[in-house]
Amino acid sequence: MGADSYLHPFAAPGSPFSPMCFFSSQSSSQSGLKEMASGNNNANISEVLGVNVIGIVRAPRGEGNEAIVLVTPFNTRSLTDADAFSLGLGLSLFHLLKEAQWLAKDIIWLAADTEFGFHTGVAAWLRDYHEPSLNSGDRSYDHIYETLDQNGASLLEKTNLRDFKRAGVITAGIIFKFQASQGPGLGDSIKLYAEGSNGQMPNLDLINVVNNLAVYREGLQMKLDILDNMLEWKWLHVVGDFLEKLGQMAAILNVGWKFSPPASEYVQGAATLSRSLTLQVRYTS
Repeated sequence: MGADSYLHPFAAPGSPFSPMCFFSSQSSSQSGLKEMASGNNNANISEVLGVNVIGIVRAPRGEGNEAIVLVTPFNTRSLTDADAFSLGLGLSLFHLLKEAQWLAKDIIWLAADTEFGFHTGVAAWLRDYHEPSLNSGDRSYDHIYETLDQNGASLLEKTNLRDFKRAGVITAGIIFKFQASQGPGLGDSIKLYAEGSNGQMPNLDLINVVNNLAVYREGLQMKLDILDNMLEWKWLHVVGDFLEKLGQMAAILNVGWKFSPPASEYVQGAATLSRSLTLQVRYTS
């Protein structure tokens, strides 16, 4: 397609936390790459490395200052139909945006290897993207690329695939992931997971764009994901009733105070908030 592209190898993650290395500046993935580069790792390279594939569309109407990342995960060890659909969608979007003349931000397509976990490949690429001193042009990576060449990665014969290329400052990122069908008769649906690790949340404008396109253009029905079992908690309904009456008393004291939603909204809001917190804890752990 004429776009910039390259391969990004990364090491399998080590121990998630070690008190002896807590103040060390190198992460487990970076130290693993250095060890393999020095020849200390005798294991098969295909068992200890993942490989991301990256393509970059340069915005014709921009100056290269900002970029948006589109991520399509896949597992090289066990490629499923869902992974194939994700890669197909990513390739189609990448081809469409490559021909767009109205782009004002660079588009980065990251085909992330999920062999070592859903976030590992993306985190490794982001780490190298924001730390130019650890790019793939460093001599310590030569051993890794040579070993990949010997294991059948014929694409690496093109030297430009070894260069770590960058775009502008990343302002937003969207991950597309397909799921296998759960059974006949089920309609298509889109689930939007906005929660990130360590309490990270995206800009609300990005969520609204996806919601408006899904509801008003595609006619999909939207609903909030909640913890259903919380709707049956009696003590939660008691708290909701108390807050509703408290709001009514406040409205009597001052007519301008308008914060007296019904008890059902308090219960619904608590179930929605708990679901969001649960997802954040899951992604962080």
